[in-house]
Amino acid sequence: MDSRLAAVFELKPIKDQLEEKLPWLFSELGFRIVSYSFDPAHFDNSTAVLEGPSFRLRFVRDMGLINAQVAPVSDPERWSDLKFVYEAVFRETPEPTLEGYGPLLRGRLADLAEALGPKLPQTIQLLDRYAAERYKIMTQYYASRRPLGDEMLSRIRATRIGRIVTGPLIWVLIVVLLWVLYSWRGRL
Repeated sequence: MDSRLAAVFELKPIKDQLEEKLPWLFSELGFRIVSYSFDPAHFDNSTAVLEGPSFRLRFVRDMGLINAQVAPVSDPERWSDLKFVYEAVFRETPEPTLEGYGPLLRGRLADLAEALGPKLPQTIQLLDRYAAERYKIMTQYYASRRPLGDEMLSRIRATRIGRIVTGPLIWVLIVVLLWVLYSWRGRL
């Protein structure tokens, strides 16, 4: 690959991107990087964990896609997807880019700090309720799409050939055929 082309597609560690694109996270909001990783051999995957006065942030770039997660300082390993938290708590959906997460973090920092601090038990209940709502919506969506497959199978079974192919007789024939092939394998 041409070195100029390689330079275009090489990504910096996400730690460096945060310092360039969201410097106010550090200077104004008091976050500091507590750990980071960068793996140029695997799609430039990178992770940066930031700790602030009231909650932790983890930015993960995996195969070029950026995901942000938050955790309360009181339970630093209880990571929740930032997008999911924003949808549940604020009914807003951030764009999954550094530039998309940035303004929402800056504009709702106090509210997010309160949700992950003093109101953490209520926030956990809200997240559980929201997850249940989303699960219900998704199961209804996929259940509404499933009858098409059932309808197609019932149409196949309505034909004479379909009854033969989907009936028990075909399975008996398959078992007999496999038995014959297995018993003849040493003779061929």
